Amino acid sequence: MKESKALKWNIWQQWVVANAWSEFIGLGGSALVGFILVAIAPSATPVINLLIAVAMVIIATVLEGGIVGLAQWQVLRQVLHHLTWKQWVSATTRGAFVAWSLGILPSTLLSLQETNDGAPPELSGSAMAGLAVLMGLVLGSLLGFFQWQSLRQHLPNATRWIPLNAIAWAAGMPVIFAGASSLSAEASLLMIGGMAIMVCLLTGAIVGGIHGFGLIWLLRRGISCTSQS
Repeated sequence: MKESKALKWNIWQQWVVANAWSEFIGLGGSALVGFILVAIAPSATPVINLLIAVAMVIIATVLEGGIVGLAQWQVLRQVLHHLTWKQWVSATTRGAFVAWSLGILPSTLLSLQETNDGAPPELSGSAMAGLAVLMGLVLGSLLGFFQWQSLRQHLPNATRWIPLNAIAWAAGMPVIFAGASSLSAEASLLMIGGMAIMVCLLTGAIVGGIHGFGLIWLLRRGISCTSQS
């Protein structure tokens, strides 16, 4: 029993670390590419904005979906021995594609409105926080759904992975919004880089910590169901 608890605690720790560093690379790398694309864009026309949005979705799908999926699988394979990296990375990448496609839609529409009609009205702090939580719930559910399609083949009660992801990202998304809104237009590259590192690591740790606890709970129930059968 003690060895089992120690193993689960070790898995949770590895899971949090894996999510933190992989989001740092995946999410941070995607943000960096987006920053570079905006900086080198010749002009903020509707066509340019749409092209940047499409490029961001593709790059983020490969970077965040692939790296996070691989990092998570490195932990999962210790307890779900028949789960292959192709299954998990493919599920995570597909989820990342859908999540990024929907997640980047509001900012793209706002940028088009800004191009055509001037700057759109700014949201209040509470409205921004509410939008972040709502986006986290929706996008987290989508990512969880795609991962559930792979997880259900190896773990009983895997359906609960969907709301667990929704809760985790509802907590993590406000960190991203807060970090982005805290920077002014005059912020130095050093300040932007430091904030990006902190936000990506913190977001990954928060999200991983929350659905990591859920993962341990699912593993415990899965092992219990397997032993009873």
